[in-house]
Amino acid sequence: VSELVLWRREGRDLAIVSGAELVEHFPLLSADLQAFAAAQCAAEMMDRSLAEGESYPRLFSLLISFLRSLAPGTTSGSLLQFSLQAGQQLGYNCRADRCASCSSPFPANPGPLWLEYGRGGVVCMNCMKTASGAGERLAPGVAAAIRSAAAGTNGPETAAIEAVRALDRMLGYHQERKTLVSHRLLTSLAVPA
Repeated sequence: VSELVLWRREGRDLAIVSGAELVEHFPLLSADLQAFAAAQCAAEMMDRSLAEGESYPRLFSLLISFLRSLAPGTTSGSLLQFSLQAGQQLGYNCRADRCASCSSPFPANPGPLWLEYGRGGVVCMNCMKTASGAGERLAPGVAAAIRSAAAGTNGPETAAIEAVRALDRMLGYHQERKTLVSHRLLTSLAVPA
């Protein structure tokens, strides 16, 4: 986190940095490649989701809190929680506690579920039959990871990575953008379960 002094000439798009001061740094990002990859995903999500030149103090605070919360072995779970919270602040909530279509609770072991992009969440197998097709099938562990993250806890890292990717595809659907490139690094670093 830095404070910058920018000088911009009228009529020009680019500014000149005339002063900079480091306010806070995150040493884990240079020591842990998985933490770096998770931070890269979060930063790319913000870069692609926000309008240039606008101020988003709540999302900036959320990003800083996410960076502060990173710890070895929990980076993907923390990124999943960040993705859910950022999506909510951007107006794209992902309902995972109950069916996003009929509001029925999920059974203890629901089997595969469907992430319905247009309905904004996970839907049960009955509602999946009438789904629009804009979505994807979720393995039980991935759906459980989304539910855990929505409740504020972390699930298994590999399931969290898949959940982050699914949420990004849902956000990309609504924002009419491609998925994040930084997922490749995060996925390649995943430890097989």
